[in-house]
Amino acid sequence: MLTKKRNIPVSKVSYHLYKKNLSRQLGKTCGNVIYESFIKKYGELFFNRTVFTNRALNWHLVKNILPVIALYDALVLCGSSKKEAIDYIGSFNKMMYQKTVIVYRIFGRMPFFFQILRNLAARSMSVTYPKEGWTTTWIENSPKRIAFDVSKCFYQVVLKEYEREELLKCFCQIDDDVYERLSPSVQWKRTTTLGRCGSVCDFRFNKKWIALNFF
Repeated sequence: MLTKKRNIPVSKVSYHLYKKNLSRQLGKTCGNVIYESFIKKYGELFFNRTVFTNRALNWHLVKNILPVIALYDALVLCGSSKKEAIDYIGSFNKMMYQKTVIVYRIFGRMPFFFQILRNLAARSMSVTYPKEGWTTTWIENSPKRIAFDVSKCFYQVVLKEYEREELLKCFCQIDDDVYERLSPSVQWKRTTTLGRCGSVCDFRFNKKWIALNFF
C-alpha cells in the first residue's frame, strides 16, 4: 500500500461513454443529472481511495470498481431504490461492453481460437488478476477445456470495505454477458459466483467442435 496517489482517474473517453449511455437510456435531461452526480461522487472516491503497490489492483479499483460505486450512489441519490439502481447498472454494463463483445466475436471466428484463449487465460489470471487480489485454483487447461475456480476476489473485498457488496453480482453478470457470446467454438458454463452467494466463482470454457462448410 502507498501513501502517494499517482494513478490517473477514469479517462475523458470513459467519461464521455458514461454520459452518452446515461442519456441514451434515461433521456438527456435525467441522464445529465445522474451524470453530474456520478462525476462528483467519483471524484470524491478517487481522491480518498487506497493506493496499492500492485498496479493491476489499482487499475481494477480506478477503472472498474469506483465508477460503478459512483454510478450506484448517484442513482440512489437521485431517487432510485437500491434494487432499481442495481438493475439499471446491469443493463448499463451491457451497453458499456457491447464493443468488447463484438471484438471477441470477430476474433472468436479465427482458427485455433481456443488455443489462443488457453494461453490468454493462463496469462490473464497471473498478471491481470494477480494473487495479491485473487485466489485462483486451476482445475484444467487442456485442448478441450479451460476450468478454474476463484475463491477470493479483489472486487468483493473492496466492495465490502465500501459497504457496497450488493454490487458484486453486477460484475459477475459482465462475465456472463461477455463470455456467453465469446465465440461459436466456445461454450461458457457457470453454476455459481461469489456475488450470487456461492463459495467460489467457477469459470468453465468448453471447446465446441464445429463442422466447416466450404460450399
